[in-house]
Amino acid sequence: QRNSLNNLIKADEFEEQDDIFIAKKNGAVIGKVKKIYSQGYSSMIELLVGIDNDNKITGIKVLSQAETPGLGANIIKEEFQKQFIGKDKDTVKLKIDNGQIDEITGATISSKAVSNGISIALKQND
Repeated sequence: QRNSLNNLIKADEFEEQDDIFIAKKNGAVIGKVKKIYSQGYSSMIELLVGIDNDNKITGIKVLSQAETPGLGANIIKEEFQKQFIGKDKDTVKLKIDNGQIDEITGATISSKAVSNGISIALKQND
């Protein structure tokens, strides 16, 4: 699991507290990785969200989903996920919601589920 966490935020160690992993480098807290659940079109989507001390996304990873193959299941693709990196609570929205993230064509509900889950993680971090 450490490799998955380290892909989201580069840290020396992680301290687990419920569904939150506190990321530390040289003993100092550099951010968090949160486990989030968000309802998609046909499944509950489970995500890990890396957040730095500036409350910006450092990475996301879809842990589980059962969205429509070829449509909503595309939330697992790197092209979709990398759009979230560097975003904050004000810019993590989809373009259809006046944000900066391109939704997946034909899979707006799945795209929104990921965006909403990440938004919740950022708001909890305030």
